[in-house]
Amino acid sequence: MMISIFEATDLNNCGVYHLQSNEFRAALSSFRSAVRLAKEILPSIQASQSSQSVNPSEGTQMNFVDIACAERMLGEPFVCKSAITISIDPTTADSSDQIIPIVSTAAIYNLAIANHLCGLQYRSSSHLEQALKHYGLSYRILQRESSSYNPTHALCTLNNVAMIHRQMGNVDDSDSYLRQLLATMRIVDLTGGKIHRQYWAGFCSNVMWLVSELTASAAAA
Repeated sequence: MMISIFEATDLNNCGVYHLQSNEFRAALSSFRSAVRLAKEILPSIQASQSSQSVNPSEGTQMNFVDIACAERMLGEPFVCKSAITISIDPTTADSSDQIIPIVSTAAIYNLAIANHLCGLQYRSSSHLEQALKHYGLSYRILQRESSSYNPTHALCTLNNVAMIHRQMGNVDDSDSYLRQLLATMRIVDLTGGKIHRQYWAGFCSNVMWLVSELTASAAAA
């Protein structure tokens, strides 16, 4: 089983390389293959059934890599345009049960990012809808499996889903996810979570109106 996990990891990381090279079709293919292999390893990955919590895998790391082709335009709402690479140290990696959720949620998140970038690049609503689908699946796994939880991953997902809904004209849905983003930011701040400064500034710019609204409401109370 460990060999299959390493294969899924290699496919995921290869997809990130293609994404950095503007090779969207190849990136999507690699991420889909990684997700498919992960499902074969863990058939219940999409199931909503509860599972026992496991400790984080010390031998596995998730690294956020900026996509050079996706620069932010002046005045544009912040979208986290970073993909996740995975590194597994075979000498210190924990059991496969702990590693599988990490590889799975990262590959599914990257599939969402690739579709999101395609949607922005080609103004494709179908790619944006696919991005929403995979962001949602990745986030559910992230919330369920303690071994795969990463605060940057959670914040980027909530932020990006809000921005897709905003672009598609779903104002209420966008606002709902921004409120979840702000609430999660507060938890991360209180618990001392470490978030890249650029990401944090971007999240703040997107929820600033909400902070002002809440401050005004509190003052009027």
